[in-house]
Amino acid sequence: MDSMDADQYKQQMFSVNNAACLVAFIASSLCMLMLNKFLASGVPDKYSLLLVQAVMSVFLNYVGARLGIFNPLKPFTAGMVLRFVPASVTFFLMLLTSLISLPNVSIGTVLVARSLNLCIVSLLEYFLFATTKTPEQVRAIAVILLGAVIYGCTDATFNPEGY
Repeated sequence: MDSMDADQYKQQMFSVNNAACLVAFIASSLCMLMLNKFLASGVPDKYSLLLVQAVMSVFLNYVGARLGIFNPLKPFTAGMVLRFVPASVTFFLMLLTSLISLPNVSIGTVLVARSLNLCIVSLLEYFLFATTKTPEQVRAIAVILLGAVIYGCTDATFNPEGY
């Protein structure tokens, strides 16, 4: 096998690994969303459900770091906390509103609402950290906003309480 064949093989395996990771991510995300919809419909206290998810997330990250699956965790600094607070608060609010609205709206509506959080975080980054976006990023955000408007205008399962 010459070096060109070895390079092609590496590139092909890299593509297969990426595809496998993408499929695993999509499957786990879909399963998590459907499980959340099931739980949100049956559990009256959404805050306790959110607390369980947060504790499990911290626990799994700790276990992953201890087993060497993740890189060792760095100690928190004030700058690190300030940097992640806007995104963390936005993510928390997204999860909370998702759990509250899941029993009343379709999963597609929740996915559109979650994608809008990217736009909110980008706006917060602009105002809080003076970050700028490339033209491609601005176009991508515009496409997300346009898609959300189109979805909202054509939502067949509209429920004002869910929104």
